[in-house]
Amino acid sequence: MTNLRLVLFAALISAGTGLAPARAEPFRVNSGQVLEIVSISPETTDKGQALVMRFNTKTPLSDLARLRKEADQLWEHFAVNVEAGNFRRAVIRAGSRPRTDQVVDFVYERRGPDWRTLEKGLGPGGTLNEDVIRALYQRSQDVIKDRNWNVALLYTAKDLTVTYSFPGVPGAAPFTLDRQATLAMSRESVELIENYDRQSDVVSIEISADGKSAKVESREMEHLRTNGRMVVGQARAISHLRLRGGAIVVWRTEMAVTHVSVGVDL
Repeated sequence: MTNLRLVLFAALISAGTGLAPARAEPFRVNSGQVLEIVSISPETTDKGQALVMRFNTKTPLSDLARLRKEADQLWEHFAVNVEAGNFRRAVIRAGSRPRTDQVVDFVYERRGPDWRTLEKGLGPGGTLNEDVIRALYQRSQDVIKDRNWNVALLYTAKDLTVTYSFPGVPGAAPFTLDRQATLAMSRESVELIENYDRQSDVVSIEISADGKSAKVESREMEHLRTNGRMVVGQARAISHLRLRGGAIVVWRTEMAVTHVSVGVDL
């Protein structure tokens, strides 16, 4: 496998014409999937210079949900190098294999200190709809499991707060974490466990009249194995989403932990 950092570094120091390998370079993302990087080069867009990564995929170009997941998994590694080149805009471009002229672009923009990605499938006037929200929840299940921390930042507001409560557990006081603490806790937990799985099932969606925000109720379930024990956790979550300039972020979540069980892994 080619070291992606070396490929991207070569692209960044090239003489403005970018890098076009003679053959596609296979790269294994954190989930274990191997994707083929075709080229990386600067490109002039209507919003200025962008660094464009082109990759081949066997996924049908009509399957935007799977393509988005692949693009975000590449972003996990691509983000650091885009920043190193002082780009404020990047594109991950999916092309079919065998190659055709048709492509699908996923756009990433720097807004203040954070990177955001533009959603596809928004409603008239760039508004939220249930399909877009459900697709976001579907792909978010793998973000932590696959340790894609740069991707997690795409979808969380800088002022994110997550409040945990424990109904039915005497003496368990609620507590609230900001974004940095939430992601740090997730990262530390996942790095210590042997196997991790997460499922997030959307129960209800309430979209605001202007289509720019939503409240989503979901059932959360986690399974993990650590130190020879199986741990199962269940929770009810209420998350508040907002849409700005085509990008969706979660800015507040209330998580009520309803069940935790620990058993011996036989």
